[in-house]
Amino acid sequence: MIFEFLLALARGDEATMRSKLLDRCSPRQRARSFQFESGLTNHFIVAYATLYAKMAWRAGYELDLDTPWIPRDWLPVRPLTHYEQPWPFMKDFDIWQPFKGDYAAWSPRRPAP
Repeated sequence: MIFEFLLALARGDEATMRSKLLDRCSPRQRARSFQFESGLTNHFIVAYATLYAKMAWRAGYELDLDTPWIPRDWLPVRPLTHYEQPWPFMKDFDIWQPFKGDYAAWSPRRPAP
């Protein structure tokens, strides 16, 4: 089921993503996965469905999921206006710096604007 959701996410198929997430919230699926939920949340949300819905929102697919098991207020992704750098040794670190030697091909690449 989850692989089908991830494949739908990769293809941009919102209808399949929505159906897989809502299926995950069905009584039958909740009963099967109840033991894997957190003791704090198992009566209130379906944690994995919420996580995958958040992943879809992060990818730009604002899925309209009509279920109380996936809290809609938790889904929007909004970057902060400013990020504090709490560690002085990290102020000069550049995440995009290229690797050296045998790992040069694995260097991070800055996304296109």
